[in-house]
Amino acid sequence: MKLYGKENCKNDYERQVAGWIEAYDEKKADHKFDFAIASKEIVLSTDEDIEIDFIVVGQAGVFVIEVKGGEVSIIDGSWCSNGNLLKEPPFRQANDHYYGLWDYISKK
Repeated sequence: MKLYGKENCKNDYERQVAGWIEAYDEKKADHKFDFAIASKEIVLSTDEDIEIDFIVVGQAGVFVIEVKGGEVSIIDGSWCSNGNLLKEPPFRQANDHYYGLWDYISKK
């Protein structure tokens, strides 16, 4: 498996996840990834640019991975990273980016 764009990892947290992706692929002979991309920014439409931290493609499907640095918590029902309120929950962000990517690819 080739991890493209590893140099795009912005911080130690993203570099750590990149290492985990590579290590998983080396150990799992029956569930190999075809390729993975560590991206900076992907323009899916003229309306908005989105940043997908990792796109992993393999026999089991396409995975969008959102990396948050530091401590992630829920405070009074709101998702926070290092005590700072996030615009949206990480799972919703990854889900929205996955379907945005899917819509973009299906129109090509």
